[in-house]
Amino acid sequence: MDCPATINVVHLMRFPEYKISVNNEKGKREASQQLKQALKDDQCKVKTVELFAAYFPKIEEHQNHPVLGQGVDPPPPTRRRFYPLDKDIWNIIQRTKASTRRSNIDQVNLQSLVDTWTQQDIHIVYRPSEEQDDGSVTKLLFCLQTSWQQRLLLLTNVNYVIVGVFFTQSESPSDIKEALQTFKDWNPDWKPSHFMVDFYSKVILCDFHREKAWVEWTRKGGNGVCSQDEVLRLLRDIAHSHTEEEFKRHILVLQTNTNWLTNERLRRWFNTKWLPRDKRWVNVYKTKSLKVAIYTNNGVERQNKTLKHTFLEGYKNCSLSELLTVVVSDFLSKAYQKYIELNVMFSDGYRKYNTNLPQYLQNRPRAIAQHILDRHFRSLDFKGAVTGREKGVFCVKSLTTSATHLVSLATAPSVHHVPAKTEDALVCKEDTPSTPVCTEDTPNTPDCTEDTPNTPDCTEDTPNTPDCTEDTPNTPDCTEDTPNTPDCTEDTHSKNSGNHSKSSRDRKRQQCGTLLREITEHTYHLQDETFMCT
Repeated sequence: MDCPATINVVHLMRFPEYKISVNNEKGKREASQQLKQALKDDQCKVKTVELFAAYFPKIEEHQNHPVLGQGVDPPPPTRRRFYPLDKDIWNIIQRTKASTRRSNIDQVNLQSLVDTWTQQDIHIVYRPSEEQDDGSVTKLLFCLQTSWQQRLLLLTNVNYVIVGVFFTQSESPSDIKEALQTFKDWNPDWKPSHFMVDFYSKVILCDFHREKAWVEWTRKGGNGVCSQDEVLRLLRDIAHSHTEEEFKRHILVLQTNTNWLTNERLRRWFNTKWLPRDKRWVNVYKTKSLKVAIYTNNGVERQNKTLKHTFLEGYKNCSLSELLTVVVSDFLSKAYQKYIELNVMFSDGYRKYNTNLPQYLQNRPRAIAQHILDRHFRSLDFKGAVTGREKGVFCVKSLTTSATHLVSLATAPSVHHVPAKTEDALVCKEDTPSTPVCTEDTPNTPDCTEDTPNTPDCTEDTPNTPDCTEDTPNTPDCTEDTPNTPDCTEDTHSKNSGNHSKSSRDRKRQQCGTLLREITEHTYHLQDETFMCT
C-alpha cells in the first residue's frame, strides 16, 4: 500500500558492572576501555541487561489505506487479522522460533548449545539417542554441572541450591545410576552417605509429610478423634523416641489412652498403616548421619515449583533444547545470584553489626549465629543442674524430666552438628558464663561461614532485588539500625496510593502465604514442648 509509516525498534544493551559514578569524559573513556577488554577476554562473563525501545507512528503518518477510528467502521469479529485466535498467535511464535533454530532436529540444536556451553567452564556430557548399525538405539544422556555448582556440592550455608542437572531417556535405575556416576567422576571427593528419592526398596519417610498425614487424618470428622491435640502428642512422642525402650513405653502409653480404647478406627489405622512400618519413621531407627536439622524434601519441591511455575511458564510444550536454555541461562544463574545475595547480607559490609554481638559470630549465616546465641541464653537455665565428677565429665539434670545425663566435653551432644545448650552449659562451667560456646569445628565448616566469592555480580545492585528481602538479618540481637544503610525493601514512600495495583497486592499476599507455610513447616521439627510454650 506504499504506507510510509514504520515501527522503529532499538535494541539497547546496558553493562551495569561498568557504570560510572561521575559523568565526565575521563570516566567514560576508562569504563569503555575496561569494557572492551572484558569483552575481548571472555564476553560470556560480562553481565548485560537488554532493553528494547519501540517508536510507533502517529495516525497522521499512515497513508494510502484506511485507518481504524478515522471514519472507518471496525472490522467484524470474524476477521482473524484483527481478532486473532490463540492458535494464530501460537503459530506466529512457532514460526519465529523455528527461524532462529539451526535445525528441525532438536538433538542437533542441543549439540550446538553444548558446544557453546563447554566454552564457558561448564562440565557437560551429552549422548544423543541414535540408532546404531546393529539396529540397537543408544539412550539419551545429558549431564551438566558448572564450576560454582561443584563448589557448592558438598555443603551450602543458606538456601537450597541446584548443584547439577541431568536428563535421561527414562527413570530406570540403570539410567539414573549412569547419570550419578558421571557426577561422581567429576567430583571424586563427593561421597554422600544417603540419597532422598521418590521410592526405593528401603524408604525413610519424610517427617513433614508424616506429620501432615497425621494432622489431616485426626482432623477428619469421620475418623472420630475427639481430642486431636492429645492424640497427636502421643503419636509425636512415639516418632521422637530415641531408644527402643522409650519407643515401647510410648506405644504402651498410647494403647492405654482413652482415645485409643474407645476409637476402633484409630486402632485399625495405626496398627495397619504405621506400626508395621515403624523403622521408616521412628527416630530411634534412623542412623546418626540421618539425624539432621532438615529432614524433609520441601526445599527441593519448592525449587521444582519455582522452575515449573515461574521460569517455565509458557514453555509447557517446548523442546529439550529450549528447556535446557531456560534452566542454564535463567534458572541456575538466578538461583546462584540469590545464594550470593543472601551471603552478602551476612557481611559487615552490608549492615553494621550490633556491638554486643561477639566478633566470632559476625560474618556468619544468621541461623548459625542465632542458634549459638539461643543455646547460650538457654544454657543459663542450667545453673545448679550441672555438677562435675571428674575433669571434663559432668552430671547434667534435664530441665523437662527427672532424668540425669552423664556428659563428657570430649563427646558433647551437638545436635545437627552445631552446639547444643548442654554443651554451652558445660563450657560456661569450665570457663566463663558470659561467653557463648563456639566449637573448633564451627568456624571452618562451610555451613557456618560466609560465602561471598569475588564475582562482579555478588554486590552489584543487590539492595534493589526482590530476593534481598528474604531472611534479612534485621533483628535487634544481630544488627544495628543504621539510617545510611541501603534498604532492601520496596520504596513505598515514593509511590502514591494510586499505584498500588492488584498485582502488587497479590504479590504481597503470596509472600505472606509463603512465610506462613514456612513457619508451619518449621514447627514440625520442634520437639521441645517447653520451647514451643515460650
